[in-house]
Amino acid sequence: MSANATKAVFSAASAETVSSLNDRVIAESGVSFKKAEVVRLIMGGIKELGFEDVFSLLERRSGCKLTSAEVEALDAAIVEGNWEQAENTLSMLQDHISDIRRAKFILTECSFKELIAKGLTLEALELLQSPAVEMSGCADLERETLAGLLVCNGEDDLGRVCNWKGIVEERQTAISNIRELLDPSLFVPQGRLVNLLAQGICSQSNRPLETTDVYPLLHERQTNIPTAPSKHIASLKGHTNEVWFVAFDPTGRYLASAGRDCSVRLWDMESVLPSFQCNQNADSQGQNVPALSDEPFGHGQVLTIHEDAVVFISWNADGKQLLSCGNDKLIKLSCVNDGEQSSPEANKTFRGHTFPVTCCAWMPDGRRFVSGSVDRKIILWDATTGSQTRHWNLFRCTDIGVTVSSSGMLIALITPEKKLYTFSPDAPDENVHPVLELSNVASMTMTGDGKFSCINTAPAASEDSTTGNSSSNAKVILWSWASKSIVSEFEGHQQNRFIIRSAVGAGAAGPQTFVASGSEDSCVYVWGMRDGQLLQTLQAHTGTVNAVAWSPYLGKGGLLASASDDYTVGLWA
Repeated sequence: MSANATKAVFSAASAETVSSLNDRVIAESGVSFKKAEVVRLIMGGIKELGFEDVFSLLERRSGCKLTSAEVEALDAAIVEGNWEQAENTLSMLQDHISDIRRAKFILTECSFKELIAKGLTLEALELLQSPAVEMSGCADLERETLAGLLVCNGEDDLGRVCNWKGIVEERQTAISNIRELLDPSLFVPQGRLVNLLAQGICSQSNRPLETTDVYPLLHERQTNIPTAPSKHIASLKGHTNEVWFVAFDPTGRYLASAGRDCSVRLWDMESVLPSFQCNQNADSQGQNVPALSDEPFGHGQVLTIHEDAVVFISWNADGKQLLSCGNDKLIKLSCVNDGEQSSPEANKTFRGHTFPVTCCAWMPDGRRFVSGSVDRKIILWDATTGSQTRHWNLFRCTDIGVTVSSSGMLIALITPEKKLYTFSPDAPDENVHPVLELSNVASMTMTGDGKFSCINTAPAASEDSTTGNSSSNAKVILWSWASKSIVSEFEGHQQNRFIIRSAVGAGAAGPQTFVASGSEDSCVYVWGMRDGQLLQTLQAHTGTVNAVAWSPYLGKGGLLASASDDYTVGLWA
């Protein structure tokens, strides 16, 4: 059919289609959507793919507008630099803007920087002092930030100080920032169709997608329900005080545990699994579960003794070396060979922090590691020589990890100031980047591949005056380092006073399909990774569960370990 014939057919049916836009589109599952929104979504996708002629034809044929007239007018005013018209249009849209004050500040900031870039410092100062800016609700801190740019001398200077990228790009940025505050019904957000496709594939896969892969859209994907641990198979006893941390070696066969009794213990799963095979009828509440002692070796060999509580342990990539650190301000390295401790001469003690060492993590080269402390120092160590290769005076650090991004290796750290930061260990300066700000961050656990982090947050508890009980909306957040975004959030566990740690595990559906966390109510909580659905609430401990760790050692479903204040390590399958 020729283009003219196609247009004729479209034109003839136009009136009928416009009247049908109030209809619904019903999916195979029975879920329905507004037909007009589906059409607009398709229009946005077609336009972004570059088919402008098809987009224009569909817009005329359907009678739908991709963007409302008011939003188009606002965009045009910003592109032209007509700030008065832009602000008037904002006022017309104020019922559809989540934060009108913030939107007006975006306009003020953009116009102010343009004046500075053009060398019109006096005009910029007059704008900052104008009644219109004061009436817009521009906060004192925001005005002070802009006032600091008055010392800039032209476009190049402004670019160095605040990364200003030119009039055209800055105006487009202003449009994007304001659109984040607008009701999405007024326009189709950029990339909305592709993002929905990605979310659908993610939901079917029940795990995050790899950004390097290309996923087929025309085939049904098998939706697997993750097989999460549900059965308590053993209680490992040997610690004489609270157990605060557990970590499996890369093979998943050996488990290290540490805590308040100042010791680091090693457990061989080969010695535990026969007990599991004899105990297949144990239920998820832990009935008829054997309590394994720390005799003989394999049920709890003491690797090292610290002078105070041990708060963190970390295996290197080949499972031959284990770091431990704690309140004695020391970092200890224990050498392990096939589950047996090497000669004591091979072990090392690292001194350099002046306050408790809260965390440590190996670098990808397996030779260096990094440590964090309350003393605000981040130290990079050479594990072979025992020397410090570099240190940074940054923040009090509660957790640390290493990830590899497209821009190179990054060290990520959590601070008591409720922020997640990253910096490059190879950069010549201390250029630290805030990545995420959260409420009451408690801990961060990296996945083995360094692609994701589980971040536990514990909002400030509020006490119920009638019951005396405290409550909080504790969350576990799954963070993607590839997209620098939150993938999922999980709720249901209890966390108010203590540091609780979580981990990512894999069930029958493949790699990384569920998230597990300890809890102050003595339970272990397990959620589906993609949908956040609570899969299991595991009960067996009698004290706070401080940390969990997952091992693929059992194959299907793997093995989950939990560290508790009841002096035991729980094993679940």
